[in-house]
Amino acid sequence: MSEQENMQVVQVLYDNFNAGNIAAVVEGLSENVAWVLPSIPNIAFTGAKHGKDGVADFFSTMADQQEPQSFEVQGTVAQGDQVVAHGHYVWHVKTTGRSWEGDFSHHWTVEGGKITRFQEYTDSAAAMAAF
Repeated sequence: MSEQENMQVVQVLYDNFNAGNIAAVVEGLSENVAWVLPSIPNIAFTGAKHGKDGVADFFSTMADQQEPQSFEVQGTVAQGDQVVAHGHYVWHVKTTGRSWEGDFSHHWTVEGGKITRFQEYTDSAAAMAAF
């Protein structure tokens, strides 16, 4: 696939996430997807997840614990099968009532129109403080 097509695959996933269509997000993943966030103590949905079931569990657990107040992708770049997106988000933590925000960088690997790897970089200290 072209770099433009790979960027479109990622954009569709962001659109589905923002629309709350998590089933469509999971459908856009390869069966053996690696889904990696920083491991943050006492935040159950962080760390590495594998496979569609692992990612579905990630979204379910995350939704139980926090909800997005704002989620904005500010730019994307692609090279080969790699797509990097950066942006800013604000989350509300349901258990504490606190909010946290930060810039993020998402590194996606796209093969054959499916996501095979996702890695998030964010302000883990801000998340930990809110939780």
